[in-house]
Amino acid sequence: MVHGLYALRDPADCRKEILAAAELPPEDPELEGRRCGIHQRAGDGATVVDEANQYYELSEWQDDGMRKGKDLHPRLVTAYEAFAQADAALRGRVTILRDAVGERWLARLAADPEQRSVYLVENMYLAAKKLLDQSEGIGSKSFQREPFTAALSRFETAWKDYDTFRKAHPDHTDSVIKDSMVAHSSFELLKSAKSMARQELKGFRFDEGERMLIEANAPQMVEGHPAQLVDRYNQFITFMNSARR
Repeated sequence: MVHGLYALRDPADCRKEILAAAELPPEDPELEGRRCGIHQRAGDGATVVDEANQYYELSEWQDDGMRKGKDLHPRLVTAYEAFAQADAALRGRVTILRDAVGERWLARLAADPEQRSVYLVENMYLAAKKLLDQSEGIGSKSFQREPFTAALSRFETAWKDYDTFRKAHPDHTDSVIKDSMVAHSSFELLKSAKSMARQELKGFRFDEGERMLIEANAPQMVEGHPAQLVDRYNQFITFMNSARR
């Protein structure tokens, strides 16, 4: 059976916004170069995906015995890989810039005693984001353990500072500080991260019951599985955003 491809949403709006972003301050030559790369790859990828989608939607593969399909395959792979590389390069630079903004914001909060509760919440939030970023690729040969371990240590410290303050101020007016689901979800995120760190050291060797859950598309139910970390991070962010309203 030939399943083909889904139609790709026209990337024209995306490419337009990429060009518009180039006009915004401040200037960043490194970001500009990566922006140009993603702009080009988005256009290249759309061309070959649209061609392949039409080929399969019209069932033309039945007419030529998949001749064109075989020719399209390496072009699709090349387009996907090129876009993935350009996307990773752009995301990497954006992450660096975003983290720098966050750290400057934290420094201002830390300097103001009246903003202590806000600082603790934002510090935990940014530490959680860094933890997730550094977990990317865990289990692969290219994974770097030290940055992840450092991010985990930072998140644990941030969580302990927040939890100590929360327990010492049960009647605090800050909605995030007194929200029980933020407290619960942040602790569950820490537990999941620690479990994953242990599993990574063991080479992610799961027992039979855990493998059954993974094979049943429920890896988020398995302690130490990367999917669980992502799931608990998303829950943490959801409760954080809800409490902030």
